[in-house]
Order: sequence, then structure tokens, then C-alpha cells
Amino acid sequence: MRRILKLPPLKITPDQPYRTAVYSLSKIDQFVKCFDKRNRSETDLNRSSSENLWDIAEKSYFTTSERHWLTYELLSRIKGKIITNSCVSSEQNLSNTYKYFGIRQLISHGIFDSCFPLHEKLDYSISNDRVKLRTTWATICKCLKLQPIDLIRSYMGEKVAFYFAAMGSYTIALILPSIVGVIVFIYGVASVTSDRPTSDICGSFGHNTDMCPLCDKTCSFWKLSDSCVYAQISYVFDNVATVIFAILMSIWARGFVEGWKRGQSELQCRWDSIDFHECNEPIRPDFEKQVRSKRKNIKTGRKESHVSIEQKLPKILLSISVVLLMCDPAGCMVELSIQLLIIMVGKQIVNTVIEYGLPFLSSRKLCKNTDENKKQWEIDNQLDVFDWQMLLPEYLEMTIQFGFITLFVAAFPLAPLFALLNNILEIRFDAWKLLTRYRRPVLHKAANIGIWTAILSSISYFAVLTNGAVIAWTSEFIPKLAYQIIEGKGTSLDGYVNWTLSLFPISDYNRTGTMNPNIPSNLTYCRYRDFRESIGPNYNYTSLYWHIIAARLAFMIIFENVIYLIVYLVELMVPDVSSHVQEAIDRQRYSEQSHRDSPPKTPSAVKEQHVIKNHKHLFLCIEAVSEGTSAPITNFLITIEDRDPKCASLTRILETIFLEAWYPIIVVTNSREIKQN
Repeated sequence: MRRILKLPPLKITPDQPYRTAVYSLSKIDQFVKCFDKRNRSETDLNRSSSENLWDIAEKSYFTTSERHWLTYELLSRIKGKIITNSCVSSEQNLSNTYKYFGIRQLISHGIFDSCFPLHEKLDYSISNDRVKLRTTWATICKCLKLQPIDLIRSYMGEKVAFYFAAMGSYTIALILPSIVGVIVFIYGVASVTSDRPTSDICGSFGHNTDMCPLCDKTCSFWKLSDSCVYAQISYVFDNVATVIFAILMSIWARGFVEGWKRGQSELQCRWDSIDFHECNEPIRPDFEKQVRSKRKNIKTGRKESHVSIEQKLPKILLSISVVLLMCDPAGCMVELSIQLLIIMVGKQIVNTVIEYGLPFLSSRKLCKNTDENKKQWEIDNQLDVFDWQMLLPEYLEMTIQFGFITLFVAAFPLAPLFALLNNILEIRFDAWKLLTRYRRPVLHKAANIGIWTAILSSISYFAVLTNGAVIAWTSEFIPKLAYQIIEGKGTSLDGYVNWTLSLFPISDYNRTGTMNPNIPSNLTYCRYRDFRESIGPNYNYTSLYWHIIAARLAFMIIFENVIYLIVYLVELMVPDVSSHVQEAIDRQRYSEQSHRDSPPKTPSAVKEQHVIKNHKHLFLCIEAVSEGTSAPITNFLITIEDRDPKCASLTRILETIFLEAWYPIIVVTNSREIKQN
């Protein structure tokens, strides 16, 4: 399948074969040479930029995302003062100034209009990253192909790339449950006519059974056969196949989360983002400016901005209340199915039209007004501002959708299919918006999708509880199973509908004074759905009711423990990080540790490497002096002169050797360093 979905190979500039590590000042000599032009020879300076190794090293040392990120960090943390009135005296200026912090505050005061990295030119006659993404990613024609994640990361940074990687993995994972859900739905439609309880409701038994009014006074008596269509729809979404599907979906939810963790770790290793958030990501300037409280970091020992639990508590409680409202499994199976149908079909269509239809119309108007002679920054300045908070509703939409198809999939087996179709279009529409409707985002680095992995993981665990509750308390599965066991019917459901209906005498109904006066002739009692005694005045529950309650509870306990055991075995057999990725991570951390622990090079070691690299032979001039030569010191026989000012100390070492070997011969050192002194 991956061969079918795979895109043709794209030409992408590969990352340099190095990894980030904690910076050490003792290693500065290894990096200065890449940027210090004073160390370049005349030959290097005369070469073209395409041939000059120094220019290549300087341009490729940092990736594009790292350059954008570093530039933005510098602009975001610049501090200074703004003079509100330059026409007054210098003393008055001091009172008419206020401090600013970062480029955003300068933009908010109107000093600058905007600040953003430029898009590459969207010219289809040339081949740049933006054109490649527009033709292979941001188009419906390629909606059945895999995304060029590495190219997305190169052009938009890791934070955007991780979102699309998560969305792509989730969409691919939906293929299997979508196929199974369609099979379950087809089975329900095909077998509805052979279902015995449905046939009883729609047949002669239903036509001859009078049901009690659904409300007092205004509601009339009705026949059981009136709910024939309702019973048929209920069976389509409530049969043995849906129970099996709910079990499989509970396992699938955990399998997807574990699979995403493995895929995320592979991307982290490939993109050099392992532990980035914990070690390297700087504090956001806006957060640092707004949050006044400080707390000592246990790891670094430095005071950092901190949000107290009192400030977080209202938001946490609000989030919990939203989750509790979303996970209410009460209600009948048909009503729950209708609700999911509205959410997964109607709501998604409306959201798609609003989210992408209106921007598409405005983009066509913008294209008509675009002047081809405009510069790229002028074109980009007309686009909408990209804010990182825009990813929040995208993640939230994905998470809520994941919750619906895992928490209540037993009520609507087609939910994964509609989610799959929506996500296929969602990815391409989001890609189109980012490339054509918004300014290029600052290429922020990221380690993962953040808290959303934990949220998805929590939902997958909670899905086991909700699916068990839906099957046990909302579905007809447990009552039917109890009927077969208690009545000894085997696999037959003959008489099941009559078994689930209780009797209520009409004579007792007249005593309440709330009965509809239009009573069918010769009617002595009516039926209603429950397990109660037919003798008043309390109409207590029968023993069957308590047996079914016990069966529901037993099913939930067995269901949850079996599924959690399977999930535990899956997590045990499938680690979050694959073996080859873990080996690469271990090698990288070992290299970092060796780099940090290795002592800085001594001057002698540096000079030794300098000699080997630049001379490849001894560069000292040793000459014998003939007798009678005039010198300030008498009786000297040898002179030593170095030819490299960077290694003057080697002459002293050689002088010591000669003195030790030929004492009392005097050695004259003609060192350039000594001559300068």
C-alpha cells in the first residue's frame, strides 16, 4: 500500500551530518573556522561561491529553519526605549520614553508594520520548495498520496511538520476501521430482515400489541408495529457485529497511539529534535513578559517564569467540564447514532464550507488584484498573518474527532469512514491555506506534538470504558444474551420481544386520572418496555431486572479487564521507540557525552595538529656556525630559527634537547617571537 501512496522522489537539500549538543566554550575553536573570514586564504577568497568551501560551510552550517528561528529570537528579545516626542529637550525626552520588549511590541505601537519570513516565489516555471509543495502536496489531485513530510519541515519548520505528520498517520490508521465499519454496516442492512425480534415487532405480534401512552392525557395508545422502522434502524447499528467492532476499535485506539509514538520518535531522530523541548527551547518572549512570578529550575538552578496552580486551576476545570459533557453515553442506541451522524457528516461538511470555501473565494479575488511587478515582500504583506495559535483548533478538531470515533463507535460504525474522507480533504485544504493564504510562518523547532499525545492516549484508555458502557447499558446485546441463557433458547430469540414487555392494567391507569380518554375497545391492559410486576401499587422490579443488571455489570468488568490486558500486551510488545531508532539515539547521546567530557585541547596538541596540517615536515631551520663568527655569546655552534610564528615555543623545546645532549655547547635561538620582544 505504501508503494501505491508514495510520491515520486523530490529533490530536497539534505541536512548536514551533525547533531546538536549542549554548547561548550572550550570547543569554540572547532566552530570559529566556519565563520571567521580572517582565516581564509587568498585562494579561497578568489573562488566563486559555488566552489568556495568556506561559503558552502557558512551557508549550510545552519538549516533554513534554524536561521529563521535564530533571527526571530533575536528580534523578539531586543530591549530598548521608545521616545514618544523627539521635538522636546533631552531632559523631557526621558519622561516621554517607555521600555519595549521585542519586535512584536514595536509592531503593536506602529513603529514597524509587520515582521515575517518571505515565501519563495510561486512561479511554476522554476523549481523551488514552495512550488514543489504546491504541486505535490497542496492539491486535491494528490490527496491519495503520502505527504512530503521532510519538505514540509524544511519549508515550514518542525512545529508545522509534526502536525501534518500526526494528521497523516491518523488518517492512514483510519483506513482499516473504515473498511471494517462498512462491512459491519452492510452486515446489519443485509441481516435486518432475518432478525427475529425485528420481525416480531413488524409482524402480527406488533400489530396485536397495544402499547401504553408515552405521556399523560395528550398521548394516545399505540401499536408496537408503529416502531417498525425505528426497530429496523436500531438493528442496523445494534447487532453482534457492532459489539465485535467496538472491541476491535478499543484495541485499535491504543494501537494507533503506540504506532504514532514510534513514528514520532523516528521523526525526532531524523530531524534532530530529541529532548529539544526540555533542553533547548527558549522561553517565549510574550510568556516571559506577561508572567511575573519566578521559580527556581531544579535542573539548571536558574530562576524562570512560572504559572502557579491557582492560575491554572480555572482553565483545568473548564477543560474537564467540556470533556465530561462530550462523553455522556446516556440515551438509546438510535438517538446516539443520529447524533453521531449529524456530527460526523453534517457538522464536518458545514465546517469545511465555512473554513475553506470563503478563503477560496477571497483568494481568487486577491489573485486578480496581484501585480506581477510587485516584490515578494509586498505580495506576502497582503496575506493573512499566521499565528501559532492557529494550530490549536486544528489539533482540537482532530482530537475531538478521534474521541467520537473511539468513544461511541459502537453506535455508528460508519464514523471512521466519514472521518477518513474528511481528513483526506482537510490535509490538502490546510496545506493550500498555508502556502497561498497565509504568510510564511517563522520556522520554529519542536520536539513533538506536545500535550496532544497524552490527550490522545487518555482518550484511548477512556474509550474502553465508554464502549463497554454503550454495549452493556445502551445496546440490546446483554438482554438478548440473558434471554438465551435464562430461558434456555440456545441461539434463538423467539419470544424475546414479549419477554421484554411488562403489563400495566387499564383499571389502575384510570385511578390516576391522567389517561387519555380515547381507549381502544375491550382493552384490559397495555404493554411497556421494562421488567416490572403487573400487580400494584408499587409495580416492583422483577428478578429478571436484577439478573440483567448483574449481567451488565459482569460484562463491563470482563470487557474492560480483557481489553486492558490486550492493550498492556500490545504496549509491552510494541515499544514507543523502535530498536534502530533507539540505537541511533544511544549513539548520539554517547557522542554528546564524549564531546562534553573530553578535555579541551592543550596548546601543544593544537600546535601539533597545526604542524601536521600546514607543513607536514619540520619547519625549524638548524644551521651549524663556523668558528670565528661574531656573536654576543662566545663558543656557540648551532643556530635554530623557526619559520612559523604560531609555534615559537617549539624552538625552546629543541634548544633544551640540544643542551641536554651536547652540554656545554651553547645554542642560539633566532626565534621570531624573541626578536619581537
